[in-house]
Amino acid sequence: MSFAISVEFEGNGFQKVKEAFEKLADPPIDDLIETLAFTVENQTKARLQDEEKTPDGNPWPELSPKYAAWKAKHFPGAQKMLERKGDLRDSIVSLLNNGSAEIGSNLPYAARQHFGDDGGFPSREFLGISDDNMEELDSVADDWASDLLRQVQ
Repeated sequence: MSFAISVEFEGNGFQKVKEAFEKLADPPIDDLIETLAFTVENQTKARLQDEEKTPDGNPWPELSPKYAAWKAKHFPGAQKMLERKGDLRDSIVSLLNNGSAEIGSNLPYAARQHFGDDGGFPSREFLGISDDNMEELDSVADDWASDLLRQVQ
């Protein structure tokens, strides 16, 4: 180029634009992941407390008559299928690690409840994301993105 001029933009307005682009270039994704993980925790707890069905919407298999009678005797008032004292529901947590999250339980019997076993114990899946859950997660992510854009204006 045989001829050029150099222009430097200064002033408060340009500084705000620069800061906005910097924020958008490095958004606080960990905040979003934490919020989504907390939402999935609550969705899972609701599935255990209220829904009693798999994430795909299938009802859990009924308790065996023998176990239902034992449970009624030893844990009166525990009406929910996977509840005695609420330990499984209360154990649902998320672990955040380098831009990802895992949601689950550390109770020894949680996997057996979820997957069942070869001895005839039926699977009662409680971990996972239903279509309704996904809609809620989409909404949470949309709200997060909208909030981020409002912050940079």
